[in-house]
Amino acid sequence: MIKPSDFDSVDDWNEYCDAMADAHREVPKGFVVPTEGICAPGPQTASEVIEHARRKGIPMYSGALVYFPDAWEKLAELSRIGNDQHNPGSPLHWDRSKSGDELDALMRHLKDHAKGILADTDGVWHLTKVLWRAAAALQKECERVTAQAED
Repeated sequence: MIKPSDFDSVDDWNEYCDAMADAHREVPKGFVVPTEGICAPGPQTASEVIEHARRKGIPMYSGALVYFPDAWEKLAELSRIGNDQHNPGSPLHWDRSKSGDELDALMRHLKDHAKGILADTDGVWHLTKVLWRAAAALQKECERVTAQAED
């Protein structure tokens, strides 16, 4: 499939999209040409082009999920367990009002792991809780820095 990143500029992408739309209007009677997915909307502004290129350069699947599939599965399972514990009956979500001491909690779980204790009282591994707390702290820091940059 042709993508916006295959083009040198937004104008080239838009020109291609226009040409594809024109070509599909001229299809002989009786021919069926799929139009879905041929020309998905691409970035329109310079900042969108930059953001698109930045995001495309981050290997979220091959550089994160593929590296640590079991760890991410345990993290997702802990998210479900925590949601069931703290928000029973609610759709899965991170209720930030429940805890804000990510780094302190991370250290408590890391200490227990260092003492040779595999799992917490709920059966979840301490290292899984370390990962969750580290991810929560990192997410909040990313949001703080982004908000600061926007001011």
